[in-house]
Amino acid sequence: MKVIVTGAAGFTGKYLVERLLDEGHDVIGVDLNVNPFGRELKWIQADVRNVKLPEADVLVHMAAVQYAGGTPDRKKAFYPTNVIGTKNIVREVKKRGIRRMIFVSTDMVYGLPEYLPVDEEHPYAPIGWYGKSKLAAEHIVTTNLEDWVILRPRLIAGPGRMGSLTLAFRLIEKGLPVPLPNGGKNVYQLVHVEDVVSAIILALDGPGGVYNIGSEKPRRMRELIRACDKKAKIIPFPKELVTIGLALPGFPLRKEQALYAITDYYVSIERAKEQLGWMPKHNDLDAIREAYKEYLKVRKTPPQK
Repeated sequence: MKVIVTGAAGFTGKYLVERLLDEGHDVIGVDLNVNPFGRELKWIQADVRNVKLPEADVLVHMAAVQYAGGTPDRKKAFYPTNVIGTKNIVREVKKRGIRRMIFVSTDMVYGLPEYLPVDEEHPYAPIGWYGKSKLAAEHIVTTNLEDWVILRPRLIAGPGRMGSLTLAFRLIEKGLPVPLPNGGKNVYQLVHVEDVVSAIILALDGPGGVYNIGSEKPRRMRELIRACDKKAKIIPFPKELVTIGLALPGFPLRKEQALYAITDYYVSIERAKEQLGWMPKHNDLDAIREAYKEYLKVRKTPPQK
């Protein structure tokens, strides 16, 4: 099968491309960055807002601006790539006669939970511009194409995942206490990157629709921290202080990230299990532990000259 992957040089994109190649698929990678693979595949270094695509059977769209590197929570930070870029990708899918589009979205389209677990019918009320941009992109996909799959993963973790997890990793590495609202008693679900890739593979030929992707057994925040180091220290503080912190310059998390981090939040994965035949093979403790081990490995690796 010929598969186009946008965001192919990203964290999840790299895992997906490797898996597709291992399974014998013809892969075309699309990314702003150069080809990071030591394997033969067609590579298109371009911006999704104006890229011209070749013919293919399926397109997996993962290219997106996320909360990384201090991305401000502003519309203009997310909409050009996440919305305008998706419009162009959908236009190219139609023009090239690509059979199916798989869009890797986010669970942040739901906003804070009105009930738990959050299923695919939960009302939409995204908090920040990342979630809003992804919801707008979903609408573009579902209203312009006939054959599509929307995947809404929880926070993706595993070897190589840094992002917001880096804040905690640095403190754990230095033996410093990790401040957690209410001592980290809230349930915070992750999903292993390899399980996300497995869901995408099943979606190549599986039934269309919207699917939440998350772990089978969500854990409390403090359990996740101590999975990295059982001696990790935790400092509890009232979760109300997070709201105060959001108003201060230099606060390390955006509102959309912070409010999820102080709330019990986990999604239902029953639809993906029943209709896609998907089942997560990894648990949250292993996912964050592997991410932390890779973080330490990278930290100890001298820079290449």
